[in-house]
Amino acid sequence: MISSLKITVLVENTAGRRGLLGEHGLSFLIEADNSRILFDTGQGMTLIHNGDILGVSLNNLDAIAFLWHELKSIDCRDCRVGTIFEIESIGK
Repeated sequence: MISSLKITVLVENTAGRRGLLGEHGLSFLIEADNSRILFDTGQGMTLIHNGDILGVSLNNLDAIAFLWHELKSIDCRDCRVGTIFEIESIGK
């Protein structure tokens, strides 16, 4: 059972706050108890920028889950990732 859960939207079509950038795609940082999972990366052009504006570190991630079949990449040389896996999209 999860005792604490926090989901931060990092990438989305619209930018709901000054300084944030919107782009087609989604990215969420899911923090559950002591686990940090990055769910997808959007197109990768605004992820790090929006994370910086929101004060969200992409270091010390436990996993990155990619929504689509193709491999995506992000320019995050300091990220420490324990696991990378793919989730097949439903209805594609």
